[in-house]
Amino acid sequence: MVPLYLDDCIASPRVARALRASGLSVFLPEEVGSNGLPDSAHLQKATELGACLVSKNVGDFVDLHDAWHDQQREHAGMLLSEDLSIGLWIERLRRAGQLLTPQAIAGAFVYLHAFSTDDAAQAMVVSLSGHS
Repeated sequence: MVPLYLDDCIASPRVARALRASGLSVFLPEEVGSNGLPDSAHLQKATELGACLVSKNVGDFVDLHDAWHDQQREHAGMLLSEDLSIGLWIERLRRAGQLLTPQAIAGAFVYLHAFSTDDAAQAMVVSLSGHS
């Protein structure tokens, strides 16, 4: 399982409660002192915590991913999505959090729609792990 850091735009206590009830480790910005900070600070905090950053700020975090890659810095991973209903956020994040390992997602960004079904999620995990 991979810990999840929900940035300000998805930091919902309801989502966090549901994911924690499934046994996942979830960090909210307000709990770790990073609420209201710029996206780059959220990525830094998630990386310090060893948690995969979750956001619907797709464009900003793809740019940050590229900038970190250019600087030869590795983050703990990103799960990105356009806006979803609370139910879909919970379902897909639960699936991603339970199937991904910190090693598999480290330094990568993945669109959350890759976890829309069990089969799609398994295929994504295999591709990230480098297994065929």
